[in-house]
Order: sequence, then C-alpha cells, then structure tokens
Amino acid sequence: MTIDVSAASVIPLPPVQVAEYALDRRHDAEWTQRVRTAELTRKADEGGFGTGTGTTRTAYFLGRRIDHVLRGTAYEPPHLLDMISVAGPMPMHVTYTFESHAHGTTARIRVRGGEGGIHRPAAPPDPTGPLLHQQGPARPQAETHRTPGGTCMAYDEGLAERIRQRLAPDPDVTEKHMFGGIAFLHHGNMAVGVSGDDLMVRVGPDDTEAALAQPGTRVFDMTGRPMRGWILVAGTALTEDDVLDEWINKGRIFASSLPPK
Repeated sequence: MTIDVSAASVIPLPPVQVAEYALDRRHDAEWTQRVRTAELTRKADEGGFGTGTGTTRTAYFLGRRIDHVLRGTAYEPPHLLDMISVAGPMPMHVTYTFESHAHGTTARIRVRGGEGGIHRPAAPPDPTGPLLHQQGPARPQAETHRTPGGTCMAYDEGLAERIRQRLAPDPDVTEKHMFGGIAFLHHGNMAVGVSGDDLMVRVGPDDTEAALAQPGTRVFDMTGRPMRGWILVAGTALTEDDVLDEWINKGRIFASSLPPK
C-alpha cells in the first residue's frame, strides 16, 4: 500500500510560536496522536536540534508498542522540519511545514510511504508510517477535515458522513478517532471506519478471504503486517449506496457478535 497523506490546520498564532511548540519533542504526545514518548538520542551535526538529529519515539498502535527513530534531513526554523526513519518497524518520511496565513499559521504535516514492510536501515527511505493524525497547539479556525474539537484528521469526511447517516439510528453505535481516521463502533467494538479515502471493514477472520474477492478490496496492513479479519475497500468502489450499505452491514454483523466493551 502506497500512501501520501497531508493534513493541515490554520492556527491563530505566528509561525515562530507554532513551530516552537510543534517541534519541541516534549510536546510530541500532544501534537501527534499515539506517540507516548520522544527522546533526543542524537544531537544535530552542529549540536542541539536540527539536521542530523536523531529522535526516538515510542508509539502504540492497535495495542502494539512501536519504537522508531527519525533522523532530521532538513531543518529551517520556523518553516520546515523534514525527517526519515532510520530504525523501526516500517520506513516513513515525515515533513512539517509552517507558513504564514492571514489568520496566523498554516501548520501542515505530510507523510509519504510505500511498500516497505519491516524497516531495513540499508534500504532507501521509501517510507510508510502510522502518523496520520495531527493536532495543533491551538484549535484551528479552518482547514481540511476538521472535527468539532479542532483536530485535523486525514480521512474522507464525505464518506464518513455517508456512514454516519446510515448508523445514526442505532443507539449502540459510537464514533472514535482511530487509525488516523474515524471509526464506528458497536458496543465498543469497531465495525467500520474511514482512513484516507478507504473504508475499513471488520469482517472477521473467517470471512476475510471471501471479502477480499470483492472489487476494490485489499488487505489492511497499516502496521506493515496484514491484520486478520480486517480489510480496506477503496472509496472509488463505494459510489453506489447499496455497495456501501452491504459493507457497513458486514462490519456491523461481526462487531455485534463480539462481547460488549
């Protein structure tokens, strides 16, 4: 699976202040979802933080601990930080930019990736990563994929709304931000969700093979390892309402078969 995902927020503060906050590793857990700790493990070539810096992050994804090391490849404060992974479960390339805006600063994160699997330090940085969720130091006033709480998500809000309309009558269904997108849970168990332009469907291990025979489907391998019981359906395969309804129903049936959480 190849990804190239960007998310942005307009923050009502000057670029210097936004960048100072966002690029301070002590704020990683607030700025980047799922990151729990971030430690400076290698100083920049000129000392301190900058090009050549090594930052070790510990994140949790699907209940798994993920340790990875990012090396700074470009640092132009307060406008740019570019990093590639040099160790970890998968290669990835992360770019932060901070540009002046009429209402403050446009803060943007871009994650690029490709077929990578387990990270190999000797391989070129053809990056993949779970960093698909960005939250700014202040609530954004406007920009792409903004939730009511001010969190900027990288997912198709139009597809999410179509799902929401179909599941709204069910009082047992709740929403939660997961997988760098949004998930719809039945009694606490995920049924379906949206990540990027794709529909995530939890069909269960026994029905995965049959589900993958349907048009527009592929394995769910955001962590670099296929997840049994989960599939992705391309948004381009969901233009017909009855097709979307069928996938939502499959996910809801499996989720409802699990014990409530």
